[in-house]
Amino acid sequence: MSFEPLKLKLIDGMGRQVPEPVEAAVVRAFERAIRIPDANIDELVQGAARVARIIADGGAAKPDEYASTVLRRIARRSQRDFVEESHVVPLSECETSSLPGEYASSSAILAGIEIERLLDNLDARDLKIVLMRGRGLLYAEIAVETGMPDASVRVRYHLAQKRLGKLADSKR
Repeated sequence: MSFEPLKLKLIDGMGRQVPEPVEAAVVRAFERAIRIPDANIDELVQGAARVARIIADGGAAKPDEYASTVLRRIARRSQRDFVEESHVVPLSECETSSLPGEYASSSAILAGIEIERLLDNLDARDLKIVLMRGRGLLYAEIAVETGMPDASVRVRYHLAQKRLGKLADSKR
C-alpha cells in the first residue's frame, strides 16, 4: 500500500518535510494502526501528522514507541466511537424474521444465545469488565470507570475469560 498522500502531510513545526527516519517511524506505526478494525483513517492521518511534527521537533525520546502508542490509541478510540455510534441490538431482542437474510442464520442466532447464557454466569462486575474490554477499552480506562485498580481489572478479566472458556468447553 502506498502512503505517499500521508507522507505529504508529515511536516515539522517550520512547515518542512520531516526527516526520513521520522517519516519511516510514523508510517510503520500508521501501518499497524490501520489494521485495527473500524479505525477511522481520517483521525489516524491527522494523528500521524501531529506525531511526526512532535517527533521532528524533538518532543519524543523514543520516536518509534511514541508513534506506535499514540496512533494505536487513536485507532482504538475511533473504533470505540464507531461501535458506540452503531445501532447494536442484542440478539435476545431480535426475531429471526426481522433480520435481513444474511443475518438470519439460525446457527448465528444460536451462537448469540449461547454466548448470552455463558455471560449470565458472570457476576455484574466481571460482566461489565468483559463487555467493556470487548468494546476495545484499555484496562486503565476500565479501572477508571469501575473505580478498581488497574491490576485488579486485569486479573478479574483474565479469570472471567478462563471461567467462560471452561464453561464453553463443558457445554460441548
